[in-house]
Amino acid sequence: MTSANEARDAEILAVRPFFCPIKPASSPWAAELNTLAEGWLSVQGFEPDRKQRERLSRANLGELAARTMPDGHKNALANATRQYVAFFALDDACFDEPPMPLGRLTRKQSIILSAIQHPETHWPGEDAYVTASRDIANGWKEIASPVQFQRWVEGMRAFFFGVTWEAVHRHGRELPRLNEYVAMWMRAIGMSPVLALIDTVGGYEVPSSELAHPQTQALVEMAHFLVAWDNDFISRAKEIQRAHDRLNIVDVIAAERGIEPAQALDAATAMRDRVMCLFLHTHDWLTSRPATHQNLRKYADGLANYIRGHLDWALSCDRYANVRPPENDAPANEKAPPASWKDAPDDDDFMSPLPIPAIAWWWTRNSQ
Repeated sequence: MTSANEARDAEILAVRPFFCPIKPASSPWAAELNTLAEGWLSVQGFEPDRKQRERLSRANLGELAARTMPDGHKNALANATRQYVAFFALDDACFDEPPMPLGRLTRKQSIILSAIQHPETHWPGEDAYVTASRDIANGWKEIASPVQFQRWVEGMRAFFFGVTWEAVHRHGRELPRLNEYVAMWMRAIGMSPVLALIDTVGGYEVPSSELAHPQTQALVEMAHFLVAWDNDFISRAKEIQRAHDRLNIVDVIAAERGIEPAQALDAATAMRDRVMCLFLHTHDWLTSRPATHQNLRKYADGLANYIRGHLDWALSCDRYANVRPPENDAPANEKAPPASWKDAPDDDDFMSPLPIPAIAWWWTRNSQ
């Protein structure tokens, strides 16, 4: 008889090479930030499970900050590192393994949002996640302008909105349709508060009028999309082995089209590459446009750095390479994601919209 672990092992797919012609970069403080992450995690009281806590400490979250925001100021990168630690601890404890009951989840989110919007407010019996979130918010208040701080708070609201949607599907075990998944997973992956901080961490500020430009908004959403799908490709083995979960772009496409996961991975890779080409095209248009504010040019470059930095970190991260089911200590089908790249996209027809209504407007804006 085939065991549950053996059945899950058979469903693991090798991660394909990535098309990402963006130069890698990293802050010189990566090692120092990793040390900060480990030390901060050790005193927060996030993970009651020792093995889970040790696993999180090996995630090199300081390196994630250094690679995704390579031009960041040191004190801002330190606070970004603390934020990553808190996000990943929340993900492990409340969102994924296993997901927290919806009532408790929404209450926790509401308290965290109150704590970051008004850090002076304290809640009776608040837990480590609330306390840490308040500390992170105070850190951003010291660094960011009032406008930048509020962008971050609104990004957190969007993130938690997406996480609530995610929790509904994780509890129900029913996969959403592709269009819904694309629209909502960009929020649930946590990019809204992170990408809102790129200029804050870099020590500059993009005017609100520039951020509101349709092409800028499209570029930001494309970055959300690319990081979300890249994460799905790389983390799928972890989610199957540890959370027994299929809320992933590969499995969503397979279910909707009635095809095998390997075929769905081919289709998803081609769609992802088309969006990568569109991102590069839009980035080049925006940064070469004479009327574009110089800080928006920096921000567009920051989005590109984030996409590449996330890949460089994730492809070498123990969190995804060393997949161990939580029910035992033995490695199960441990296959490190390949640190490999390809020179050409599987689909470069970036002027043709993908058949996904939620993102069709990206192409409409680029045709104007």
